[in-house]
Amino acid sequence: MAATDPLAALRAACLAAQRDFARAALDLAAGESRSAEVLRHYAGVCSPQTLAVLEEAMHTASSERQRELRCLRAWVLETGLRAALLPHQEALREQQRALYCEVDEEPLSLPAAFAAMAGESRRERRAAIEAALVERLDTLAAPVAEAFAALQGYARQHGFATPAALWAAILPVDPAALPDVLSQTLKDTEDVYLDLLAWAVRRRLGVPLGQLRRHDVLALFSFAEYHHYYQPGSVLPALQASLRAMGIDPAAAGRLHWQFQREQPGPALAAAPAVPQEVVLVCGQAGGVKGAERAAAACGRALLWAYTSEEVPELLRVLGDAAVVEGSAVWLANTVAHPGWLRAYLGVRVDGSYEAWRQLDTLYRLRREIARLLFAHHLATQDTLQEAADIYRDLLMEACRVAYAGAYYVLDWDWAYTTLTALRARILARALETALRQQCGDDWYRNPDSGALLREFWGKALAESAETLSQDLTGTAWDALTLARSLLAEGR
Repeated sequence: MAATDPLAALRAACLAAQRDFARAALDLAAGESRSAEVLRHYAGVCSPQTLAVLEEAMHTASSERQRELRCLRAWVLETGLRAALLPHQEALREQQRALYCEVDEEPLSLPAAFAAMAGESRRERRAAIEAALVERLDTLAAPVAEAFAALQGYARQHGFATPAALWAAILPVDPAALPDVLSQTLKDTEDVYLDLLAWAVRRRLGVPLGQLRRHDVLALFSFAEYHHYYQPGSVLPALQASLRAMGIDPAAAGRLHWQFQREQPGPALAAAPAVPQEVVLVCGQAGGVKGAERAAAACGRALLWAYTSEEVPELLRVLGDAAVVEGSAVWLANTVAHPGWLRAYLGVRVDGSYEAWRQLDTLYRLRREIARLLFAHHLATQDTLQEAADIYRDLLMEACRVAYAGAYYVLDWDWAYTTLTALRARILARALETALRQQCGDDWYRNPDSGALLREFWGKALAESAETLSQDLTGTAWDALTLARSLLAEGR
């Protein structure tokens, strides 16, 4: 009997795992438990022998094959890491679910506390809720420390001096190259951000700018006056209508299956058991600003998968740059917030302050992502949680000009560098919108010529990095600074 090719076996395991993870995501009843079961099943894929085989193959592979092998190596390392951290993440989630704070004899769970602060107009009440919550967050410090120790142990076990070195081998870009450009991005956007923040605070909160706390920001960005723009049941039909107007078949010739959960208000979900042959979009009754954004984002992911060309190597279809998938998601989420789109598809004429609020929200989220990314990279590089609360507090204050209690780091520690993916996705989404505007006009969201550009983009996207695609779209190199300057130019 012929010996099994270890690379072929690993490739098959990877493809099977991605299919199983997608189907687990669609099992809404089982939730996290089904995904954890799949991860445990594939935990053994990361072994010294597997990595040795990959390293040897990479030394002799053609340049064309190198990217597939690098993606496979990154998947092996990340799968092993997620499996190693799974018990700690499960313990942390259990403690989060069990965490309750009490305000005026009213018990509030963790999600309920944040929702209460966002919806509360009385600042004293918000402050009381936050104080009670922050006091309880100390109970999560120990499980976070245990998860960090497991991350350190996994990195060293596989020959990496620090968690940062491990993630440099997993991620498509090296985080070590980012701090300078991210700090410059904060400087370049600071004046406009502070002007908008001061305007918003005067208008809504009446609090001196230097006294803002996180509970104030939750109330600031509730967007209650704009929720009626997106009535439940209106967003998904409008999305389909806008896709058709751009020359895009929402069903992608039968590859994309829209499943409407009309009795459930839950968030939309996209999953792809097979790219591009089997893509599923599960949709609840999306309503309100954030509900519309989440529904559009899920649709953006689904469209990219469903329109991916079968000429893209199969391994890249499931292991392609995550920022590329998220870039399509962010682009469509931004689209449904565009005043022209709202007027064309929902019959809404935005008020005079809407675009200022939209720009402030974008800049705040960008700066918060940068602060969280700098914090994550500091911990991963210094390889310690010492002074984590103080460093977190200082970085968030510098970026957002909002006082975040240091204890919040236990909720905001981005151990998997998801903020890096989010930032790179924002850059790609902005480049895609720029290309659409340049080639199809300011009303690209209803121009049938947009369909050709979008189908070409989606067709090849997973074969490339987010940075390569951004440059191909506009002929200009895009990074965080380019994104920031583009956002500022829009506000003038």
